[in-house]
Formats: sequence, C-alpha cells, structure tokens
Amino acid sequence: MNNKFEKEIEVLNVFRKLYPHFPKGKLVKWESPDFLLKITPKKTIGIELTSIFSDFSFQEIKNTIYRKEDKISIYQKIKPFQLWLVIYGNFEPNIVSFADNITPVRSNFSKIFLINLSGYKLLMLK
Repeated sequence: MNNKFEKEIEVLNVFRKLYPHFPKGKLVKWESPDFLLKITPKKTIGIELTSIFSDFSFQEIKNTIYRKEDKISIYQKIKPFQLWLVIYGNFEPNIVSFADNITPVRSNFSKIFLINLSGYKLLMLK
C-alpha cells in the first residue's frame, strides 16, 4: 500500500465520521475521482480528495476548486449521481470561524467540503 492511498483512506474515514449524512454504500477505490460510493447499482457518488498544505486562504481554496473543475469532464465519464470535492489540510485557523468570511462557491461539484485534519472539523462550502 502506498502513502498516497493510505492518506486518502485516512481522510475518507475522518470525513465519514464528521459528515453525519454520509450515505451507506459500497466504497470503491478509483482514479478519477478518487473513490466511488455505490449506493445502488444505478446511483453512484464520485468523491475527489485534494489537499492544501501551503497557503490557507479563501483564494487558495477557490484556486483549488477551479483546478479540480478542469477535470469535471473526466469525473463525469462514470456518470455519477453526484460529484463531491473534499479539500483537506492541517489548517491553523479554526475553519468554523473562517466560514463566516466565505462567500458562496460556484462549482459544478454537487458538494464541496473542507476538512481541518489538525482539529477534525468539517465545513460544507457547497
């Protein structure tokens, strides 16, 4: 098992614990997006994980979302019911107070989440 895969599993497990509405289903490792959550044979959620470990700012979050938006057509090839983007990192500020300063995010992702791994806090951006 490589370090990237182990980190993705760790982040996904934290996400599942923090997000009370995480659906039940079969989780499958994929490449683009990183995971598929098969809820029913015809209902799949694509989950893309990405990290920010440098500049924790709203601009960096937006830039990260825009970079992932460029890959939407690749993610759509699996014909998912929904596409989720999970952005994670070890952020110094409390992301709950940071949320007060965030304007709504426009994106083709169905849902966008921000996870602070150092404080195990989850923020839903979309």
